[in-house]
Amino acid sequence: MSPRLSPQVFEMRYDQLAPQFKQLAYTDSVKSTLWYATVTTRTVENKAFGVKIGTPVSLLIFRLLSDIPIDLYMVHVERGIEKLYPEMAQGIYDTVEKSGVVEDWLRETN
Repeated sequence: MSPRLSPQVFEMRYDQLAPQFKQLAYTDSVKSTLWYATVTTRTVENKAFGVKIGTPVSLLIFRLLSDIPIDLYMVHVERGIEKLYPEMAQGIYDTVEKSGVVEDWLRETN
Protein backbone atom coordinates (compact mmCIF):
# COMPACT_ATOMS: atom_id res chain seq x y z
CA MET A 1 0.00 0.00 0.00
CA SER A 2 1.32 3.44 -0.95
CA PRO A 3 1.66 6.16 1.67
CA ARG A 4 -1.15 8.68 1.67
CA LEU A 5 -0.33 12.08 0.15
CA SER A 6 -0.44 14.99 2.56
CA PRO A 7 -2.53 18.00 1.49
CA GLN A 8 -0.60 20.30 3.86
CA VAL A 9 1.14 23.23 2.17
CA PHE A 10 1.17 25.90 4.92
CA GLU A 11 2.93 26.12 8.29
CA MET A 12 -0.10 27.57 10.08
CA ARG A 13 -2.27 25.01 11.84
CA TYR A 14 -6.05 25.29 11.77
CA ASP A 15 -6.23 25.83 15.54
CA GLN A 16 -4.11 28.96 15.01
CA LEU A 17 -6.36 30.11 12.18
CA ALA A 18 -9.79 29.52 13.73
CA PRO A 19 -9.71 32.47 16.20
CA GLN A 20 -8.87 34.88 13.38
CA PHE A 21 -12.11 34.40 11.46
CA LYS A 22 -14.43 37.42 11.43
CA GLN A 23 -18.12 37.19 10.63
CA LEU A 24 -19.22 39.08 7.52
CA ALA A 25 -22.97 38.48 7.35
CA TYR A 26 -25.85 36.10 6.99
CA THR A 27 -26.20 35.25 3.32
CA ASP A 28 -29.67 33.75 2.97
CA SER A 29 -33.02 32.99 4.58
CA VAL A 30 -31.65 30.00 6.52
CA LYS A 31 -28.98 32.28 8.01
CA SER A 32 -25.90 30.71 6.45
CA THR A 33 -23.00 32.68 7.87
CA LEU A 34 -20.00 33.85 5.85
CA TRP A 35 -16.72 34.34 7.71
CA TYR A 36 -13.27 35.42 6.52
CA ALA A 37 -9.71 35.54 7.80
CA THR A 38 -6.54 37.12 6.47
CA VAL A 39 -3.28 35.53 7.56
CA THR A 40 0.37 35.43 6.66
CA THR A 41 2.25 32.17 6.87
CA ARG A 42 4.92 30.19 5.01
CA THR A 43 4.78 27.11 2.89
CA VAL A 44 6.03 23.70 3.99
CA GLU A 45 7.69 21.28 1.61
CA ASN A 46 5.19 19.08 -0.17
CA LYS A 47 6.87 17.22 -3.02
CA ALA A 48 3.61 15.63 -4.15
CA PHE A 49 2.24 19.06 -5.06
CA GLY A 50 5.54 20.71 -6.00
CA VAL A 51 5.51 23.09 -3.03
CA LYS A 52 8.88 24.32 -1.76
CA ILE A 53 9.52 25.16 1.87
CA GLY A 54 9.63 28.71 3.22
CA THR A 55 7.73 30.80 0.68
CA PRO A 56 5.87 33.60 2.50
CA VAL A 57 2.19 33.79 1.56
CA SER A 58 -0.68 36.08 2.45
CA LEU A 59 -4.03 34.29 2.43
CA LEU A 60 -7.63 35.42 2.30
CA ILE A 61 -9.77 32.51 3.47
CA PHE A 62 -13.55 32.28 3.44
CA ARG A 63 -15.62 29.87 5.55
CA LEU A 64 -19.35 29.29 5.16
CA LEU A 65 -21.38 27.81 8.00
CA SER A 66 -24.77 26.64 6.81
CA ASP A 67 -27.55 24.17 7.46
CA ILE A 68 -27.87 23.77 3.69
CA PRO A 69 -26.19 20.46 2.77
CA ILE A 70 -22.95 20.61 0.82
CA ASP A 71 -23.71 17.41 -1.08
CA LEU A 72 -27.04 17.40 -2.90
CA TYR A 73 -28.84 14.04 -2.97
CA MET A 74 -32.23 13.10 -4.38
CA VAL A 75 -33.75 13.25 -0.91
CA HIS A 76 -32.79 16.94 -0.79
CA VAL A 77 -34.34 17.58 -4.19
CA GLU A 78 -37.54 15.91 -3.05
CA ARG A 79 -37.63 18.31 -0.08
CA GLY A 80 -36.93 21.33 -2.31
CA ILE A 81 -33.55 22.14 -0.78
CA GLU A 82 -31.97 22.73 -4.20
CA LYS A 83 -34.00 25.95 -4.39
CA LEU A 84 -31.91 27.39 -1.53
CA TYR A 85 -28.58 27.24 -3.42
CA PRO A 86 -29.12 30.20 -5.80
CA GLU A 87 -30.13 32.46 -2.89
CA MET A 88 -27.11 31.35 -0.89
CA ALA A 89 -24.73 31.81 -3.84
CA GLN A 90 -26.09 35.28 -4.58
CA GLY A 91 -25.88 36.15 -0.89
CA ILE A 92 -22.23 35.10 -0.75
CA TYR A 93 -21.42 37.19 -3.82
CA ASP A 94 -23.33 40.24 -2.56
CA THR A 95 -21.78 39.99 0.91
CA VAL A 96 -18.22 39.74 -0.39
CA GLU A 97 -18.75 42.54 -2.90
CA LYS A 98 -20.29 44.94 -0.34
CA SER A 99 -17.74 44.17 2.37
CA GLY A 100 -14.68 45.20 0.38
CA VAL A 101 -12.55 42.49 2.03
CA VAL A 102 -11.15 41.27 -1.29
CA GLU A 103 -10.16 44.77 -2.38
CA ASP A 104 -8.67 45.51 1.06
CA TRP A 105 -6.67 42.27 1.00
CA LEU A 106 -5.40 42.93 -2.53
CA ARG A 107 -4.37 46.46 -1.55
CA GLU A 108 -2.52 45.19 1.54
CA THR A 109 -0.71 42.39 -0.31
CA ASN A 110 0.54 44.42 -3.29
